Amino acid sequence: MNKVICVYKKIGETPLDCIKQLRETTTEYKDSTIGYAGRLDPMAEGLLLLLVGDANKNREKYLSLPKVYIVSILLGVETDSYDILGKVTNTTNIENKAVPKIKKLDTQKTELQDNSNLLNVLKSFVGKFNVPYPPFSSKPVSGKPLFQWAKEGRISEIKIPNTKGYINKIDYIKTEQTNALELFSVINKRINKVSGDFRQKKIIKSWKKELQKHPKRKFRLITVRVECLSGTYMRSLAHFVGKKLNSNAIAFHILRKSAGKYQIP
Repeated sequence: MNKVICVYKKIGETPLDCIKQLRETTTEYKDSTIGYAGRLDPMAEGLLLLLVGDANKNREKYLSLPKVYIVSILLGVETDSYDILGKVTNTTNIENKAVPKIKKLDTQKTELQDNSNLLNVLKSFVGKFNVPYPPFSSKPVSGKPLFQWAKEGRISEIKIPNTKGYINKIDYIKTEQTNALELFSVINKRINKVSGDFRQKKIIKSWKKELQKHPKRKFRLITVRVECLSGTYMRSLAHFVGKKLNSNAIAFHILRKSAGKYQIP
């Protein structure tokens, strides 16, 4: 058997969860060799390519396919994983005017004349993308993945290597605003969907502690569409977009729309 199957990985699931579900729901694949091309983090959702049988021999080909993502970047917070499934390590005052309020036109289109700083920052990421891997990632260093070094509290003992990707295009979609209470409600719900050991209790506790300090505090979310080549981490993109805006930032939501010709099912 040689087949590529497009599945929709939900928030909270891992690729292995998706493989298990396929085996359980389709007897045809019960005893087949099944792998995947292009991992999605537990907090990300969207297209996942499952490789059945001999398709696994061409895994590198599928891994190298160009990707399209919709990414929401949360300003004002930093975590040790660069997304919401991480312990809060720092916060910044989101009233820093790094991202000015936007003005809506009657045509429902967004007027961006006041967002020139943001647009220039996004444009600066087009081309080669060469930044450190997120601390909580599967990149191996000295015989074990980065996330293991981070879990052991020993990340400072090693040099985090750079991830080399390429961004073809970034399109600004919208800016939204939320408050601390609304934010915690969403984060708590999403993290509770995750099974396995991802430090869920400690992470939720750190978010709750930080967000309850100022329950009416406002946070901004920037949503962008990204066309990129393989190896481009959306969590790292969110983190460094924040740095260029003089703000902390994380990937609040990641949706993979496509990989090459393959689309969300």
